[in-house]
Amino acid sequence: MFSALILQFNSFRIAGLIMLTIPLALIGVKPTLAIVGVNFGFMSVLGLLALTGIVVNAAIILIDTVLIKIKVENYSLITAIELATKERFRPVLLTAWTIPLTSPSSPFWPPMALTIIGGLITSTILTLIVLPACLKLTLNKEKIRGNKV
Repeated sequence: MFSALILQFNSFRIAGLIMLTIPLALIGVKPTLAIVGVNFGFMSVLGLLALTGIVVNAAIILIDTVLIKIKVENYSLITAIELATKERFRPVLLTAWTIPLTSPSSPFWPPMALTIIGGLITSTILTLIVLPACLKLTLNKEKIRGNKV
């Protein structure tokens, strides 16, 4: 995944920032499973894989929006980050709300669904706070325009 991100963005920094969002999602998994009393098992692992894809997708879209605002729309780095975060807030939040239903009658799906739910709760909040801050610290507007991020 990291290699594909490097090839897509032509940048180690941006690929690293996207990968940074994965642990932000994992923070909420164990507490959520512990609160509802579900053991971590195979279906939880499948939930982690799905969660990783959802979180990485949200980060890619947020970062790509920032880059477009800088390269195409000629915004400053700070303004581009602010606008992109505001613009992508609703889609990221809606992704978090499209979580699987957890039916207590099914022995298989609740661990996967709860893993995704717990991870999305933390990743949604932290991605919209931590990722913009990390973008500000690591990106340079001049390098972005010259495609040397």
